[in-house]
Amino acid sequence: MTRALLAVALLIASAFHGNGHARRLDDELELRRAQVTGPRAAGRQWAPMDFDVAIMLPNGLTYCPLPDDRNGMDRAQTFFIAPPLECRGGRPVIQAGARSSPSLHVEVWPNHFDDKRAREFAARRCSRPQPIPVTLLGHAAIGCRIERSDTVLISVFDLVTIDRQPSDALPAGIITLTLRTSASQVSADLKVFGAFTSGVYLCSRSATPVNHRSRCPADGPW
Repeated sequence: MTRALLAVALLIASAFHGNGHARRLDDELELRRAQVTGPRAAGRQWAPMDFDVAIMLPNGLTYCPLPDDRNGMDRAQTFFIAPPLECRGGRPVIQAGARSSPSLHVEVWPNHFDDKRAREFAARRCSRPQPIPVTLLGHAAIGCRIERSDTVLISVFDLVTIDRQPSDALPAGIITLTLRTSASQVSADLKVFGAFTSGVYLCSRSATPVNHRSRCPADGPW
């Protein structure tokens, strides 16, 4: 009986492994079929589709355009400090042996954990949240710094509210901004990251904004 159960468990594990491998192959094939494009210059602002927050972008950033047939909600975007050579399927193409282009990533998602402070969310992302020497929504940022080999990841987090949201309601969303760079470039790229995070501001998608907020910019051509 024990041997039979073990055999069944091995078959199930093999099936899961096979499905995961098949999904990876499908993703790789889809990426290969995607059209190769060059990176494009980013505009002056970026905003997610359904949250009352936006970013005034630093000059000189680029991005990889998404495929025309792509479906989904625009709640995240990656910008490049140094442009990649080419893009495919909305992602940079990295040549064998080459380093990834240093990048800035932003994403905004619902506050599923009902966090009341940015530090609570940061503690879910790393074991030791720490002050990061940049500003976010007008105050010193809290975040995580992770170093893996020659790669440095620095992320900061904050809570965002919706215009016309009751004052006693929990923040509706969480914004995360991440710098991905190399150990040799981190000092220089941290300055660009600081301009990126300080450009975040609260806005309103309401036809009649309150709380002295300006109207959110239209969705970009990403």
